[in-house]
This record gives sequence, C-alpha cells and structure tokens, in this order.
Amino acid sequence: MERLQNRHAKLVTVEEGEVQNGDTAIIDFAGYSEGEAFEGGSAENYSLNIGSSTFIPGFEEQLVGAKLGEEKEVNVTFPEEYHAENLAGKPALFKVSIKELKRKELAPLDDEFAKDVSEFDTLEELKSDIRNKLKEAAETKAKSAVDNGAVDAAVNNASVEVPEVMIDQKVEEMLNSVGQRLMQQGINMDQYFQYTNSSIDDMRERMRPDAEKTVKNELVLDAIAKAEKIEASEEEVSEEIEKIASYVKQDAKIVRKTLEMQGEMGNIMQDIVRRKIVSFLSENAQVVEGTTAE
Repeated sequence: MERLQNRHAKLVTVEEGEVQNGDTAIIDFAGYSEGEAFEGGSAENYSLNIGSSTFIPGFEEQLVGAKLGEEKEVNVTFPEEYHAENLAGKPALFKVSIKELKRKELAPLDDEFAKDVSEFDTLEELKSDIRNKLKEAAETKAKSAVDNGAVDAAVNNASVEVPEVMIDQKVEEMLNSVGQRLMQQGINMDQYFQYTNSSIDDMRERMRPDAEKTVKNELVLDAIAKAEKIEASEEEVSEEIEKIASYVKQDAKIVRKTLEMQGEMGNIMQDIVRRKIVSFLSENAQVVEGTTAE
C-alpha cells in the first residue's frame, strides 16, 4: 500500500527549506577535474531525484541538507570503471545551485484513494485484491522453487559430458539475445562495450558458465524425456497455439501456419515437453524442509 501511495503521490513545489532524501531538486551544476571543466560535466535546470543514485556515488548525499537557493560545492571521486577513461578514478569538484525543490505529497489511505487508483470503491476491497495477488505470487514463487530444486537435483545427480561446441553455440545465442535487447534500446554492441569498458571476449567469458549449465540442463531433461517417453501431444500443441493466438489477437489457424513457415513448431513442442519433464520431476521429488532464503 505504501508503494501504491508513493506511485500516485503528487509533486508539490517547496517554497523554502532544505533538500531531503526523496525530493526532486532542479539544479544547475558545473564539474571540474584538476581545476578544469570537463565535457558533459555541466547542465542547467537538471531534474535530479535525490536518493536515486543517478549521479556519481556521494553526489546526491552531499546535497541533502542544502537550502533552497544555496550554491554548494560537492566533492566526489569518479569510479575506477567509469566509462570516460580520462576521468576514471579521479577526484572532481561540482559547483551546484539549488534552484527549485519538489516534494511528494501523499494522499491519505481511504476509500477515495482506492477509487482514484483502482477499480474498487473501498479501501478494504483494494487491500483484499492486493492481498490475493501477493498470495498468488508467493504460491508461484514456492512452486518455482520446488521446480528449480527438482531440476537441479536431477542435473547434479547426472553424469553428463557437455560438448564444447554446444557451449559455444549457446554462448552465441546469448550474445545475439543481448544484442537484440540493446538494439531495442537504441544501442549497438560496440557502443555498449565502449560504455562498459569491456569487449565481446569479456562478455563471452562471463556467459560461458551459464551457457554450460543451460546446455547440461537441456541434455539431462532430454534424456529424461526419452527414458520416460514424455512427448507433446497434438492436443497440447493446439492448446499452446491457442494461447499464442489469444496473446497476439490472431486466428489460431493463421498462427499455426506462420509458425510452420518459420520452422518454429519444433521449438513449440520442445517447450511443452520440457515443461512436462519439470512437472514430472516435481511430482516425483521428495521435498525436504530446510533453511529458507530471504
């Protein structure tokens, strides 16, 4: 409820006072390293949420307590891994002017609040809905923990030789996936490596352990499917296509034809089989209670 209250809070202008954590400060700033202004180190009328960790560590914290209209000097040190090599690890001075302050104004938790932020008429109805959703989320998390534990136990008890070529292929799949996500954000791989001061070889090395684990899991699950004769029935495939069709709001026959033309039917069947394997392992697992993770 507190998160919901904060999400729908109004920003009101503070006429006088000091910067507090959570405030939105409108600032002018100019940064200097070794006495010289540096590129990208200054701005006017910049809207900064105090406590968001948007700026260099220590910057926002030093603004807390500054008075509206005050000009304050902030001393920080750029991180060693900072993307601009000429500034990495170096101390810097920022001259900051607090021009305007905005602060959240929380609405009271009552029936009017419930009507404003939801389809419910009373606060109790809203609380009940949130409570039910939290319960469902907890149950889903618990089932996922059992499923993952059953798969991990099966994989750990299996003796599997993972071919290097399969690991290499999985790493490339993961790289392509990262590349596509970056493109959706308007960034290409070269820009990403420049910003993070890394390389494609670094990324491959970081991905390799996860790729090896994924391939090993797939090999073990496929072996279990073969041993237990777990397959995807035509009815299950049709149900899966119906779900996809409902999601994309298209006719199921058109979706099936598209998937067949794209050669995706094998992947659909494989996903169904692997879900059935996980269910098989969970249903046959002996769950032992132990310590719980936070």
